[in-house]
Amino acid sequence: MKTPLTHIGLLLAGLLSLAAAGCSLRIPDTDTTEVALTFDPVMYAPVKATSGEYPADRDFTASVWNYGNPSTASPYLDAVRVTRSGNVWTPEPAALWPESDRRIVTLAASPLGAASSLRLDTGVVFTDIDTADQTDLLYTDPVTTVSRDATDGVVSLPFRHALSLMDFEMRSNASESQVVHVLGISLDRLHTRGSFASQPEPSWTSGGEADEVTFFTGKQAVTHKNEAVGQGRWVIPQPLATQVTVRIRVQEGEEVTTETLQSSPFRLQLEPGRHYTLTLACLLDAMTLKIDILDDIL
Repeated sequence: MKTPLTHIGLLLAGLLSLAAAGCSLRIPDTDTTEVALTFDPVMYAPVKATSGEYPADRDFTASVWNYGNPSTASPYLDAVRVTRSGNVWTPEPAALWPESDRRIVTLAASPLGAASSLRLDTGVVFTDIDTADQTDLLYTDPVTTVSRDATDGVVSLPFRHALSLMDFEMRSNASESQVVHVLGISLDRLHTRGSFASQPEPSWTSGGEADEVTFFTGKQAVTHKNEAVGQGRWVIPQPLATQVTVRIRVQEGEEVTTETLQSSPFRLQLEPGRHYTLTLACLLDAMTLKIDILDDIL
């Protein structure tokens, strides 16, 4: 009975005899299975395990370049629509991984059609954005994927916020005999339009004049605890030099008064992808307004 080593020895001997006889051996080709180009959108952070879900119903735009090095990049997909299909996201029309060079670089922007351009030098560009419609703008840095084999043909796209989120919390030092409601909150100076480019680093250029912007209008009870007032608002990242104005209604017995309180001027640099909570304390005994600012990543 021949051992496995004997089989190997016989095989090697056979190969050597073929070579001596002038025969050539054909080395099998590497795997050439066609692989569809698919995407895995990751929300907000490069670390997928700590990020949120990308909205399942939100199509986005992607451009793909095929290259050996950045100086030789050639367009492969130009601002195509990427949409969810089952459990994967695929470009429309569907595309295969480039055969000539399996290294690609990808840029993406969300929502679909929001970006004015996707280029390797300027990255994702949002032009003349008006925050009145309160659309959450997302973008990716260039994502280089070296081999389809290492990723099973899936490109992970870590999306980041291009805008800042701002909201308000409020409390008062009302006595037991007082009932307090907030009627309105506004900033006296805020740019609401601007343009963005993600490369070489994320940066915004404000457009037009800074205006007074209302964050809340209505009627909400104010207690001794910090409580959210109204909804958060997407804002253009910018150097902020402003004041907060608050209108409150105070009822003590049958007496009802309406007061307008204004904070001291303050400065704040708003950065993309940050969440700013302005905490307001209404000191009714002195009719003054104090402000604290909490800054956190989205």
